[in-house]
Parts: sequence; C-alpha cells; structure tokens
Amino acid sequence: MSAILEIQGQVLSLRQATQADISAICRIERMAQPHPWSLKALEPEFTHPWSRFRLAVLRDPLGGEEIPVGYCLSWLLPSELHLLNVAVLPAYQRMGIGRKMLEDAIRIAREARVLEIFLEVRISNVAAIGLYRSFGFEQVGLRKKYYDKPIEDAWVFVLSMEPKG
Repeated sequence: MSAILEIQGQVLSLRQATQADISAICRIERMAQPHPWSLKALEPEFTHPWSRFRLAVLRDPLGGEEIPVGYCLSWLLPSELHLLNVAVLPAYQRMGIGRKMLEDAIRIAREARVLEIFLEVRISNVAAIGLYRSFGFEQVGLRKKYYDKPIEDAWVFVLSMEPKG
C-alpha cells in the first residue's frame, strides 16, 4: 500500500480489498450510488481470479485506523480491463479520490499489458463522463436501457492502451 494523496491532513492510500472489507464496501456503495449493488452481487467478486477490488482508505500519517472512503472494482481479462464500478463516499467526492482510483486502474492495465480499458456509464452521470474524458476515454457506443431504477441508457467508453503515434 502506498500513500498517494493528502486530504484534510490524512493520507489516502489504495490497497487490495479483502473479504473483511465487504461491510465497508457495501456502506460506500449504499451512500455513493443511487442504485447500489447488493451484498449478494459484491461478495462473489472476491472469489473470481479476474476481479481487481481496490479500496481507497484515509489514515492519519502518524497511525490509527483506516477510514474506507472509496473503492474501484474491475475485471482483468486477457486483452482488456473492464471497469465495473468506481464509488466514493459523498463527503469525499471532488477531492481527487476517484481520479486516483482511475489512475490505479490504468496502472494495473499497463502492468498487465492489456490493449484497452472499457466501461459503461449512465448518460446522465456528467461528472463521471468528464473524469473519463479527461483521461482520454472515447465514447464508442450506446447500450439502450442498460440501467434500471430508473431505466437509462449507458455510454460505452474505451481507452486504448497502445502507444499513440
């Protein structure tokens, strides 16, 4: 686990999530998402060899307990990384945590030498779309009625990991 950002006097780190983190992840999911994944949907991700579950935690630089503030779930497949979910507690949004988690996912993809990173995002999620575009993700498709509660389309975005030029 390495320190990557300071927020309100605390150090943000990203680490591999474990089954012991499931209650914190569910709490983040419930608070950050209008339509959260259930415990039943999240638990199997700890057993899949292709799942990459990263937890963003804050801690006082002098020690103390971790405060889970976000997570990123992705699937590392033979030629791609598929981002499934990026969630940050509302009180910590717009502080760079989502950006750091996305940088971490891109690092994982580079180390695995995948060709592309894919994701779907609600067409109404303007903040996330702006974040993805700032990393060079390009809109490549539309999935009609991809989301429910409410029913909404999803943009499909891709980031090519091949060197440009």
